[in-house]
Amino acid sequence: MWLSKNELAHIYPTAPSGNAATISHGTPEAVREKYRVEINKCCIKYGLNTRLRMAHFFGQGAVESMSLNRMLEEHDGSDYEGRTDIGNVSPGDGKKFRGRGIKQITGRFNYGEYWAFRGWLKKGIDFDPGWETPATKETPSKPPKRPPLIDNPDRILENVYNCVDGGVWYSVLFRSSTAAAMDRDDVRAVTHAVNGGKDTPLWEKNSALGDRINHTQRIKKVLL
Repeated sequence: MWLSKNELAHIYPTAPSGNAATISHGTPEAVREKYRVEINKCCIKYGLNTRLRMAHFFGQGAVESMSLNRMLEEHDGSDYEGRTDIGNVSPGDGKKFRGRGIKQITGRFNYGEYWAFRGWLKKGIDFDPGWETPATKETPSKPPKRPPLIDNPDRILENVYNCVDGGVWYSVLFRSSTAAAMDRDDVRAVTHAVNGGKDTPLWEKNSALGDRINHTQRIKKVLL
């Protein structure tokens, strides 16, 4: 199950291609080798323990991180401003909590959950469980719930391990229905499990579902 240098080169080839049968962004050898060991470690850690699951993860990662080439979202995050559904409750949260890592973790809520998972913040001590749920019938004397205060969201980018670990944690452990969708070999269901959203033509476009399907199908030919 440990991916060799050669195998990862077939998963994320050096030469870019837009053909659906060979779709790839083009990933230099140095970039692949930068992340390969940590990818292998995290696949073991989070139960990506079949070639089919790995193919689906790499198919999703091809879209999210442009095949390892982009660990910080290219867009400035302004579209996420005011998105309380992902915990962006304060001015500037959209840009501050834009996508980072191989999965592009996005939003104060998801960052807070990962910070708690890593022990960088403690839920119930540094911030309140359920802080993201608006209160509607609280008494005036009850203080508002405290959100996670994260001064350095770039911590995900500080080292290679964090870039990979955050993405695999989110995709497989935090979004707990993902592995079952992978086992059914259902790219649409995997995309829903990872990204959420309602199944509409607009969702298909915004989630780049077609690219996720093409990447996954190509990578399955490498791994299976």
